[in-house]
Amino acid sequence: MIKTSENRRALKNKPKGEFAEPANRQDAATARPDDRLLFLGQAAGVVGRLFSTPGGARLTPTMKDRRSTRRGTLRTSVAVSISLLCGAVAANQGNGPIQLRQFIDQRVDGIEKLMVPARDSDLPQPLLPSGSPDPRFQTTEAKRYLGKLLFHDPVRTARILPEYGGVVSARQTGSCGACHLGEVASRAGTIINLNVGGEGRGFTDASGTFIPRRRIQPGLEDTVPTLTEVCISSASINCAFPSHGLTPATDLDVLTGSGRADAVDSVARNVPSIIGFAFSNRLLLGGLTGDPAPFPIGVNPNNLPAGENLSEATNSVHRMFQAQSAELRRIPAYGKLFRDAFPEEAATASAGGNLRLLINAETIFRAMATFQRTVVTRNTPWDRFLAGDNTALTVAQRRGANLLYACDR
Repeated sequence: MIKTSENRRALKNKPKGEFAEPANRQDAATARPDDRLLFLGQAAGVVGRLFSTPGGARLTPTMKDRRSTRRGTLRTSVAVSISLLCGAVAANQGNGPIQLRQFIDQRVDGIEKLMVPARDSDLPQPLLPSGSPDPRFQTTEAKRYLGKLLFHDPVRTARILPEYGGVVSARQTGSCGACHLGEVASRAGTIINLNVGGEGRGFTDASGTFIPRRRIQPGLEDTVPTLTEVCISSASINCAFPSHGLTPATDLDVLTGSGRADAVDSVARNVPSIIGFAFSNRLLLGGLTGDPAPFPIGVNPNNLPAGENLSEATNSVHRMFQAQSAELRRIPAYGKLFRDAFPEEAATASAGGNLRLLINAETIFRAMATFQRTVVTRNTPWDRFLAGDNTALTVAQRRGANLLYACDR
């Protein structure tokens, strides 16, 4: 049920100004508590009749078929009923910008929760058990900038092993940015995406629209299953860390059949955007990263926050694990960038005369996660609408937002 203004945490006492209750609106506290349930039941009955046999005719399926049909009809009835209910709730609110902001504020217990902080340092970050920010994962500009460069630098994809199907010419031809394209809001826009072994980014059509489209490098052939396909069909392969245990003694058929080290690093799914990364504590397919469950259910052996866990796991999958750190240590500019981003680790490395203490897999995924947390929007029409701009959204967009928040619970 919609919460009353007295119970809302973000706005104290009775809301004023644009958040004041409309004079003609029935308050949730005085409305009949069973009105919506009654509507839901009536809608389910109507939908049930829509899916019944004509003229009340009875078929003679098996008992199992009858149970299956009843379950299917019930599910369909409930789904359509909920859709109708959401539409009814949305219709009662009105689509004016002030009314809509008031409605959203009620639905999320404070509209400010949806507003992106003006400073990167105020974005959500991992917390200690006490609830205070964990200094190990603190967002700083030096760490963000380093992470951005690492995200787009193909020098990291250096783990190419010919003995397992790798082709040396494909070495260092992919990066995180090869699939998460900035031109299309960090999405891929294609069903099959190519990292190592791919080339190009896309093209612009006659109307000026950018069309993402990488292709396999000439002379290369992607013949083995992708890691995604293998993970779906087999429980014996550690899909979280597919490069672990990669040695000449490992069974060659298992390695080449897993997609771990072949010529083309292809991913058979539409790569999602990373915008809003900071606001999720579970990432990857099914929310695997950030989940503390042990392997084979979970992919987080080091109990990392979701962002760091995602960066750690993808480093392993995409031809970087056990190779990227050495490549980065050879580049003086990266030495400077890592020292700026990780001053404590830099001091330890300097005292021990060991650059590995500064540039390693952990500092890499920490910088990467920091950058990805800062990929947010602050000036889209939606952001401006939340901030109070009544002209930011079209009528159709406001209608859609109204329907979305009517069904958010």
